[in-house]
Amino acid sequence: MKKLLAITLLIVGFAITSIAQQAPLPQKQNKKEVKKKMKDELNLSKEQAKQLKRINVEFKDKARTIKENNSLTREQKKVQLKTLHKERIAKVNTILTPEQQQKFNEIKRAAHNKKSSPTTGISS
Repeated sequence: MKKLLAITLLIVGFAITSIAQQAPLPQKQNKKEVKKKMKDELNLSKEQAKQLKRINVEFKDKARTIKENNSLTREQKKVQLKTLHKERIAKVNTILTPEQQQKFNEIKRAAHNKKSSPTTGISS
């Protein structure tokens, strides 16, 4: 009986380790991939890349301020961050050509779909 329990625990341990190794990339790495993909696929000029970086820094600072504001409720923070995100997208669109805007929207959709479709790590 003890041997059976030990073997079962060993198998469960291997299964958990296997699933953990198949976990998705950390969010920070995913963001880096998205930024690189955007720069490459949008074929940004050097000036556009500079402007995009400035926009991202500006809005990152604003987002941090909202997140650290302890006088806001969680829901208020969520609403303000959503509004801020929309403002950022609008500002980004002002520096992109119509073709780049279309491609930008496609990249965002693909990233969103990848983020919202969880992988179980189990193959069929």
